Amino acid sequence: MNETQNKTHFGFQTVDETEKAGMVHGVFSNVASKYDIMNDVMSVGIHRVWKDAMMDWLTPRANQRLLDVAGGTGDVAFKFLRRAPGAEAVVCDMTESMLIEGRKRAEAASLDDSLEWIVGDAMPYLLKTTVSTSTRSALAFETSRASRTRCQKRTECCGPVGV
Repeated sequence: MNETQNKTHFGFQTVDETEKAGMVHGVFSNVASKYDIMNDVMSVGIHRVWKDAMMDWLTPRANQRLLDVAGGTGDVAFKFLRRAPGAEAVVCDMTESMLIEGRKRAEAASLDDSLEWIVGDAMPYLLKTTVSTSTRSALAFETSRASRTRCQKRTECCGPVGV
């Protein structure tokens, strides 16, 4: 096995695959309290349009349950719950500090009774099930091009699904 097979990219650096997930986790941990503002600035607000379009496609209804993978601060889950009173959402993310920020926002918006927050890695689950959704931040944790491609193809095939 040659040396480049164990390397991947992190920003403009080449790093060992075994180190990347920890580096990505560090970035998200450091920006958690500012993540939503950063998302607005970096996308010039376009991410809100995309999320509204996703909600139009999902057509949330009461009694549905959403699995929001790489859900961070829960903004997708919040949109889902606002469109479907009586629905529930589970937000899964590897970065606890992102979920803590999301919980604060959920309490302030009186949505916390409809939400469950899980700290964990959903990638193994996504690669084995027909229920899949993904975001760029989830793919950032994947260290090899092959595993990112599998996850992207799975998402293209199946799309985001409310469960």
